[in-house]
Amino acid sequence: MYEKGESFQISDYVLTIQTSFIQNVEPSVISSTLPIRKPQGNDYVESLPYWPRYDAMTPEQRWVYVNWLTDITQPINIGYVFVYYYGLERHLIMGNFEDAVEEILLLQKHHHHKSFLGYSSTALVVAMYARGDFKYFDKLLSHEYACEYINPDILFLAKADRGIKLSTKELMVFAPKIGFANTRYIKGYPDLFERYLDGLLLEYETKHQCDLLQKTDWQKSPKRSTMMFANLSLGEQRFQAIPCITKKVFFVKEAKVLLKGAHDLVKSELLIQRKKNPKRPKNEEENAQIKAAEKEKQDTIKRIRELLINEKLIPDTEVVAKSNASISMSKGGQLEQEGDIVGAIKQFEISIALEFFGFYPYERLIVLYHRYKMYDDEIRVIDWSLELYKRKRYNWDVSKLEARKDKAISMRDK
Repeated sequence: MYEKGESFQISDYVLTIQTSFIQNVEPSVISSTLPIRKPQGNDYVESLPYWPRYDAMTPEQRWVYVNWLTDITQPINIGYVFVYYYGLERHLIMGNFEDAVEEILLLQKHHHHKSFLGYSSTALVVAMYARGDFKYFDKLLSHEYACEYINPDILFLAKADRGIKLSTKELMVFAPKIGFANTRYIKGYPDLFERYLDGLLLEYETKHQCDLLQKTDWQKSPKRSTMMFANLSLGEQRFQAIPCITKKVFFVKEAKVLLKGAHDLVKSELLIQRKKNPKRPKNEEENAQIKAAEKEKQDTIKRIRELLINEKLIPDTEVVAKSNASISMSKGGQLEQEGDIVGAIKQFEISIALEFFGFYPYERLIVLYHRYKMYDDEIRVIDWSLELYKRKRYNWDVSKLEARKDKAISMRDK
C-alpha cells in the first residue's frame, strides 16, 4: 500500500513523491465500475487527448485500451501507451522496479514516439540513479530510438555523481544541447565522426587522468527546475531543481573544443577523399529533376503562405474561453499530420492562448511560421513563450528560443 509522503534519496538531493490517491487521480487505474463497450461496425473511436486518463475515457476507448493490454507490442494511438506507462512510473519509484524497467523498455522498442521516448527514458535514468541500480543503464542507452530523447542534464548528473564516463555517442547526440550547432558531419558521417571524437576523448582522459564529466566541477552548475516524471498525479513533485551541467561554462567550452576538433578532422579526411575520387557532375536530367522538386516545394510554401495571410489565425477571446488547451493542442497535431496547416495553426494558437504548459504547441507554431516565412508571427510566439517562462517558470530552453528569435529577425529584415 502506498503511503503519503514517502520519499527516496538521490545522492545529496531528496525527491519527495506523494503517492496518495486521495488528492490526485492516478490516470492508469482501471476501475471495474466504469463501463466498457466494444465499438460496433464503423463506430468512430476518438483519439485520446493530451495527458489521458482511464477514468476520462469513453466506454469504447476503454475497450480499445483493455484489448491492447493483452499485447502491448501492437501499434496503437500513443495516448493509450501513456495511460499504461503512468502506472509503470509509480513502480519505478516505489514498486516492482525491475519488471517496470523491462516493461518500459519493451514499450520503447515498439512505440517510437518522441514525447513518450523522452519522458520514459528520462524517468528510467532518474529511477536507476535513485536506486544506484545501473544494471539496465547500458541497455537503455544502446536503444538508438531512446538515447537522443533523454534529458541530458539528468543523464550527465547521474553519470557524473556515480563516476560513470561520458560516452562518445552521448556527446555527439547532445551536441546541439550544449550549443554546438554545426552538426552536419555528425549527421552525415556519424561513424567517421565517432571514430575521431573517440580518439580525442581518449587523449583528453590521458592528459587529465579523468574524463570530461569528472574534470567538471558539476556540483556548482546552475540549477534549473527539471521534469523527471510524466504522471500528473504526482503533482508539482514531478519537477526538481538539479544542477544543469549543459549550462556549466567549463563543460560547454571543453565539449565544444572536442566536437570542433572531430569536426575539423572529418572535414580534412573528406577533402582528401574528394581529391582522390572527384564527384561525377550531374547530367541535365538529374539537374532538371532537382530544379523541378525545388520549384514544387517553393510553390507549396507560397500557396500555404497566401492561405495563412488571408486567414484570421489568432483566436477571439470568446473562442479561447470555450476551449481546452490540451484538446486544442491534440487537434492541432492531428490536423498537421493530415496536411491541414491552417487548421493546425488555429488550434495551436488556442492552446498557447490558454498558456498550455507543454512546449509542443509553441514549438510547432514557431516551426510552421518560420517554414511559411511569417516571421512576425514566429517572433510573436517566441516572445510569448519567453514571457511564460519568466512568469510561470516553464521548463523550456530559453537560449534556444532566443537563438530562434535572432534568426527570425534576421530573415525578416533581409
